[in-house]
Amino acid sequence: QMREALARKGVQLQESVSAQEVLSVQVAGLETGLKGATEELERVRGAGVGMADMARSLKEAEAARTELLAEGQKLMDQKQKQEEVSRGLRKRIKELEAHAEGMNQQLVTEAGRIRPFEE
Repeated sequence: QMREALARKGVQLQESVSAQEVLSVQVAGLETGLKGATEELERVRGAGVGMADMARSLKEAEAARTELLAEGQKLMDQKQKQEEVSRGLRKRIKELEAHAEGMNQQLVTEAGRIRPFEE
């Protein structure tokens, strides 16, 4: 009986050792998985920082683009006003030239009328 009890204890001990070995393998697998997950988390955190930097840069670029568009619109408006003034001045110059031409013709006509009386 003692031998049988020892044999049972030996079998139980072997089963316990086998179970511990299985658990050790499972724990090692979980540790490997945890290490991989931790590395992935660190990579994602690092990418998150990069993404935040990219988002900030994109926001700054968009703000600069908006500012440039506004400045461009302002310059276009100024150019349009200057062109309107230039057109008005050109029209006024033509009117004055036409008036001066009319005055010159009137002067020539009057000079022609006065000439016969001078002789």
